[in-house]
Amino acid sequence: TAVAGNASVTLAAPAPQGANLRFAGIGSKLQVSFNGGSTWVDAKQQAQEKTSAEEHIRSYWMPIPAGTRTVQFRGADWWGGSWMFRDITVWAK
Repeated sequence: TAVAGNASVTLAAPAPQGANLRFAGIGSKLQVSFNGGSTWVDAKQQAQEKTSAEEHIRSYWMPIPAGTRTVQFRGADWWGGSWMFRDITVWAK
């Protein structure tokens, strides 16, 4: 699944306790909302050896609140095109 523009993803089931949201993204000022857009948090890049150049898709990994069913995404375009999120998944034990 890929999203761009003011987009959202509805999860198949509520996020369980202690889960993480994992996705790939490109663009600048990438943000995520877990509460219908009332508040936004900066997307947290997954720990890695080197920071990717702006034109590279980056991997993100961040906690997702238990019970979340919908995740909204937003960002700013980069020099080569539109911002985008893809491969959106929830990871939990």
